[in-house]
Amino acid sequence: MVQLAVGALMVHPDHVAKWVTSSVNKSVFRSVSTLAPILVWLRNDLRLDDHEPLHRAVTTGAAVVPVFCVDPRQFCTLPHGAPKTGAFRAQFLIESLSAMRDACRSCGGELVIRVGTPEAVLPELARALGATRVLHHEEVASEETTVEADVAAALAEVGATLEGLWGHTLYHPDDLPFALDVLPPLFTRFRNHVERDTKIRQPLPAVTRFTTPSIDLGALPTLRSLGLTDPPLDERALFRPRGGEREAAARLASFLWEHDRLRTYKDTRNGMLNVDDSSKLSPWLAMGCLSPRRVWTEVQRYERERVRNDSTYWLVFELLWRDYFRFVAAKEGDAMALA
Repeated sequence: MVQLAVGALMVHPDHVAKWVTSSVNKSVFRSVSTLAPILVWLRNDLRLDDHEPLHRAVTTGAAVVPVFCVDPRQFCTLPHGAPKTGAFRAQFLIESLSAMRDACRSCGGELVIRVGTPEAVLPELARALGATRVLHHEEVASEETTVEADVAAALAEVGATLEGLWGHTLYHPDDLPFALDVLPPLFTRFRNHVERDTKIRQPLPAVTRFTTPSIDLGALPTLRSLGLTDPPLDERALFRPRGGEREAAARLASFLWEHDRLRTYKDTRNGMLNVDDSSKLSPWLAMGCLSPRRVWTEVQRYERERVRNDSTYWLVFELLWRDYFRFVAAKEGDAMALA
């Protein structure tokens, strides 16, 4: 039976929601009667593992309210007639939200879901609960950062603050050997600098226990409620990813450990006829069901226990490309799309 090592534990993929090390499992829960609840605004980070906003909120001992806003703007029809979010991605989101709600409940907490814009939903929740802090993972593109600014302004009107934390990349921007405004214009130069001069931070242990105040939790969205129909299924499809942190961990374990395909990844990664030609981790990384730093720690363990070669390096190399494009977006803003 294959197990996935997380922190100090060996964890079977079926129990990925239990990813934890003893540091978070220790009692941090003081009396919460005098502590205001803390909201954690979720977007593309639907996981408990390596989640700094949740980790920080939980370790205060306050009640924690993870909130996901089903923003109607994300499900509109674009000017050329296509949906902004298609049925396949929406179904993956719904599955990820369902899994996140189950994971929160396994910790004693809840996931709150609201339909509406974050700048309307979050201040109203903060006011209703007496919360003065809202933690979230920062984004870099203009559409998302505009919403963040609007949320911050709306929260200020009810006496609350928005606190952003970084959490979507292997490398933290504070650890880079250069400021983002002087980010190298070529990937190779960037890669050489960070591989030589920067260390990747260890992933945070998964949250395993928190409480959520009594509140209307809201219903999971459905494709119908989002104005979509079931995505077409093709019997020829070899791979159908399902959303959620548990599914992400199962895929990672399958690719690395059960099928042992990391050892040939560099040679097969562009193939399309075999499910295991490539890692297929992209949907979970994009939705934030899987931390890139967790992938990195598993690759390190694979190199210790099985083999270290060009293929094991290449999976991390591909994650580094992902970092680079996010850093470029943070540096260039809309200019990146106009180039």
